[in-house]
Amino acid sequence: MLGFTVPWRGGELGGSDPELEDKRWFAREEVADATRENSWSEPDGGGDSLLLPPRAAIARRLIEGWLSTLGG
Repeated sequence: MLGFTVPWRGGELGGSDPELEDKRWFAREEVADATRENSWSEPDGGGDSLLLPPRAAIARRLIEGWLSTLGG
């Protein structure tokens, strides 16, 4: 599996990939808070809270790498 990061230059999220049908923006603080929660379990915030993939998943590594570049 490969994972990539791409800088966002503005505008709406696009694309038609069915795996990306749920597209949302999260504040850096929300993502950082979610890394401290258990992966794939219901966080204290309820159903609308951000759930992250397990630490072994490439998606999680990309997220944590992004957070570390921002001093988090």
